[in-house]
Amino acid sequence: MKFSGQRWFGLSTLLGRNLALLAFSLLLSIAHPLFAQTGLTGFWVLRIPTGDGNYRETFLVLAMHKEILQPIGNSPI
Repeated sequence: MKFSGQRWFGLSTLLGRNLALLAFSLLLSIAHPLFAQTGLTGFWVLRIPTGDGNYRETFLVLAMHKEILQPIGNSPI
């Protein structure tokens, strides 16, 4: 069975695109944990919808030491 040059080129391009997409997906899956947040220390805003289109906001200042998360100052928890 012979393939014409155009048909073989189309098949090759399709395989190349699929391999490139697979390689890119693997790269993203490996790189994603590198950019993950490692700590929760900082200023946080907790927004809770009230159901009427508004939000109730709670402001938190947290510090994480090893595996313990603690509020700093007068932030309510």
